[in-house]
Amino acid sequence: MSEQKDNVLKMPRGDYGTQFWVFHEGERVIHNNYRVPHLRFFRQDEGHGTLVLDGRFGIDGTEEEIKRWVGFVADAMAVAAGYSCFGEHSAKLNPFKPGKLVGITDMES
Repeated sequence: MSEQKDNVLKMPRGDYGTQFWVFHEGERVIHNNYRVPHLRFFRQDEGHGTLVLDGRFGIDGTEEEIKRWVGFVADAMAVAAGYSCFGEHSAKLNPFKPGKLVGITDMES
């Protein structure tokens, strides 16, 4: 459970729902029990590694840092592909059915 003091939210330490599974070319990235496509993790040394997107873009960090980033990266990839989010509750969005727009004049007093 997270703790908040003085307007600072302290997140609990943990794996953030992210796991790395050994695979022949880097480790597959699993977030909340779903494999994140096009994302691999390469261990460099104890506690450090590189997160690689699409075999072309990489960022180095500690395992804990990378595990924190994976959820954000997975959601960003899903939204860019037209889904509401990554994982179990994702839904394909219909770009031809936008949300209802409400103007100030539409509101009743």
